Amino acid sequence: MEIRRFYGRDFEATSKIVGDTWYEKDGRHSYWLGADELCTHLMKSDYGLVALEDDEVVGVLLLGSWREGDHDSQMQAVWRQQRTNIRVMMRALGISDNAGMALVEEEDRLVDEAAATLGTDGVATMPLLIVAPAARWRGVAKMLMREAIAWMESHGARELRLATSDDCDWNIYERWGMRRVMAGEFPVGSGYGVYVYQGWPDLDAVHEGCEGKAETMSDKATFDVNAMVWTREPKKWEVTDAGLSITTEPGTDLWQRTYYHFRNDNAPALQLETDEPFFSFVVRTDFSGAHHRFDQCGVVIYLDSENWIKGSVEYEDGVIQHLGSVVTNHGWSDWATTEIPADTRQMWYRLSRREDDYRIDCSADGKAWHQMRVCHLHEGAGTIRVGVYACSPEDSSFTAHFTDLQMGPCAWQAHDGQQPDEE
Repeated sequence: MEIRRFYGRDFEATSKIVGDTWYEKDGRHSYWLGADELCTHLMKSDYGLVALEDDEVVGVLLLGSWREGDHDSQMQAVWRQQRTNIRVMMRALGISDNAGMALVEEEDRLVDEAAATLGTDGVATMPLLIVAPAARWRGVAKMLMREAIAWMESHGARELRLATSDDCDWNIYERWGMRRVMAGEFPVGSGYGVYVYQGWPDLDAVHEGCEGKAETMSDKATFDVNAMVWTREPKKWEVTDAGLSITTEPGTDLWQRTYYHFRNDNAPALQLETDEPFFSFVVRTDFSGAHHRFDQCGVVIYLDSENWIKGSVEYEDGVIQHLGSVVTNHGWSDWATTEIPADTRQMWYRLSRREDDYRIDCSADGKAWHQMRVCHLHEGAGTIRVGVYACSPEDSSFTAHFTDLQMGPCAWQAHDGQQPDEE
């Protein structure tokens, strides 16, 4: 992997990465929308880096300086040369960029507000950090950031400030020890978050002050998401350096018979197959975008349509949500719940296995764990699949985020009280 300066000849490749990442749903227009957004980011940039693999751009990072003398005329020239042609072409093709650019403008507004509140002296900005979809989970973002830190240090920066949104890699900035200094919503009332982060990135370890740091598990192993397998792959999902995101589709759910008398079996699940009889699987979920009754995401063991376990928070009505779990054996589901406030937007889960018995714990911070339930899967011995799911049973959609996926030794200790009855 090679890291070098961003040049004008990198504009087309970077536009394609931006388009493929954030405008994929726009099909053949995605490139032009990506190019238009890239121009906006270049307007605010004084230094750029690209990551190359086999001479192909696979990642881009842009930085801005607070000092007038650092402004780079080459970076300014790139967007000026491109913007007019791009706008002419978009008008000719009838492409509207209102939605995407409105989000960028909200990020800019929050950054300006942070600058007015917290000052700009010694604070570099990062308009863009993006990795091509095919190159994610390979440390590209860290390599770019290491080079960026060297540039910031040489220019006297003491902190870095950036804006990001729910569909970007915002969890990675918490893990690098940056603090969230401002938050907004776009559009207002949508539940779609826009955030400003500030600090000095610590790339070598999860920062001790990072909210949601997982409890230490000896011999723990981070999941290779690429080794997981879909049951009903959704139309929109993404793996990034931060984790996994799933955008739900309306009318997706898991439920079998009990009380409601219907059978729903169409929610997507991404799982890893294992025959390990004793383990704990940990994941952090963010469901900030959930806004409609029964929107949910969480942990799952899905064997087949009639045998599975899930644990999640289900949105209810803006006042409460249901933190709960469902166990389905031989085609009959139960539902164990407790009400929690609707402003809870993140939850950790730890699903532990002891042969064909299972336990689900939850945590607000990844440190203090609370038992949700102990259960048995009649078909849960031998090889199983464990992972995550997200769904929207009614007419809605939201993007669920999953980070800090880990597999480790079983945290559910063997019972040391009454011994088993003799068979």
